[in-house]
Amino acid sequence: MVVFALKMWRHYLYGIHVDVFTDHKSLKYVSTQNDLNLHQRRCLALLKYYDMSFLYHPCKANVVEDAIS
Repeated sequence: MVVFALKMWRHYLYGIHVDVFTDHKSLKYVSTQNDLNLHQRRCLALLKYYDMSFLYHPCKANVVEDAIS
C-alpha cells in the first residue's frame, strides 16, 4: 500500500521528508534485512528515492472513540 501511494503522489513527495505511520513493526526493519525476495527488492529500490522514515504506531493506540462514550 505504501508503494502504491508513493507512485500515485510522487510529484508531491519528491524533495520533502515523509513520515509513514504504520502498525506493521517489520516495515521499520525491512531496509536492514539481508535475504529479500525479488518483490521486496523492487519495493526497496523505489523507496530509496524518497526521504522517508517508517514510524511504528501500535494498532491498540489507534482507537477512535464512539459517540456514546
